[in-house]
Amino acid sequence: MKRNTVPASLVRFFWGDDIRTIDTQKHKKYILTSLLEYGDRQAVAWCLKTYGRETIKKMLPLLRLSDKSSAFWQSYL
Repeated sequence: MKRNTVPASLVRFFWGDDIRTIDTQKHKKYILTSLLEYGDRQAVAWCLKTYGRETIKKMLPLLRLSDKSSAFWQSYL
């Protein structure tokens, strides 16, 4: 795995995308939106490890999450 790529284990959350072209820094908003909306525990753990709790918390208002997901993540973080 290259340094700025999403792990292959999370490819199922990026259907229709070439995972090799998704850069963890350039596409942070897209990655967080996808994984916080549809991801599992493994996906969330990777997000927390990669971006950190505070970064994710600051980005929440910018993400296009469902009302239910947005409320959950605001409460959780």
